[in-house]
Amino acid sequence: ATSAARVCSTSADIGSLYDMFSRSGLEYGPMFRLLRSASFSDSTCICILSVPDKSLQQSHLLPPNLIDVVLQSSAVALGLDGTKEAGTAQVPYAFYQIWLRPSSIESLWQHDTCRCHVTIRRSERKMSVFDCSLLTADGCVVMHMKGVYVRSIESNALDTKTDPIGGTESLQYE
Repeated sequence: ATSAARVCSTSADIGSLYDMFSRSGLEYGPMFRLLRSASFSDSTCICILSVPDKSLQQSHLLPPNLIDVVLQSSAVALGLDGTKEAGTAQVPYAFYQIWLRPSSIESLWQHDTCRCHVTIRRSERKMSVFDCSLLTADGCVVMHMKGVYVRSIESNALDTKTDPIGGTESLQYE
């Protein structure tokens, strides 16, 4: 991640990234907006993330919103942060391998921020594959996801008014 940090010299606009997610039908509430800053190059990005509410440590090894923001970070490496031509959000549908280092988790909770590193392996208009790592503030790897497969979604694919079974559930993530 250190060599990637030297290469990633372009800053991403985090507000534009969440605007793009919203236009695509993914309304992230404050608990899922943990991206503080991000910088990227052609196929990689380094992000600074907020560590979620420490009370979540009691019920989660890694809280779902922190895992989700690691996946959100791929949009920066894909250039979908709103600074390039209009993109659409991509959502995961397959993972080749997920590795977790339990001995580093305690260190993650000792800081207010942590880091994420994403490297794009393959990118097409409607589908991408990437690897990503979650690191503590001191640079220890906590989680590594290899071969994360994502597909593009269109805003009309997610109707936030009704669910596919006919209910009236919202997809806004608090």
